Amino acid sequence: MAQRSNAGSEEDVGELFSDCFWEIKGYKQIVQRIDDGARLTDGLAQLISERAEMELKYAKGLKQWSRKWEDATNKSPECGSLEQVMKSMTAEANETADVHLDVRQKLSGAVLDTIKHWKNSNYQKTFVKWKQTVAANEGFEKVQRPWAKRFCEG
Repeated sequence: MAQRSNAGSEEDVGELFSDCFWEIKGYKQIVQRIDDGARLTDGLAQLISERAEMELKYAKGLKQWSRKWEDATNKSPECGSLEQVMKSMTAEANETADVHLDVRQKLSGAVLDTIKHWKNSNYQKTFVKWKQTVAANEGFEKVQRPWAKRFCEG
């Protein structure tokens, strides 16, 4: 016969809420999220920057391929529908490259600028930590101090 679980016992409930922010010093994980936010914002900017570089490389490759085959088509004795297909493919590659260059420009310009501006307006660095982290930590400590004192006395 299988043993029954003690789910819902007072011990389980105590473990369930042991990491909650309302517990004494339980706010530390919330404060850590502020630091994580700054780090993740940097990571997002890096991700977008790398994607922009990939767009540039792809566009350059398409342009190079298009020039190569455009020259080959112009020097070729091909005529008629095959020539039209080859010219259409090189023209399409040029247009696709332009789209990728446009994407790269938008990512490198407006998108990265918006992210950097948002971070600069929401995170200010002190000597070692973010001001917002220090303020949140001090605020939580101040609010919890009387409660923690009463809790420890009782």
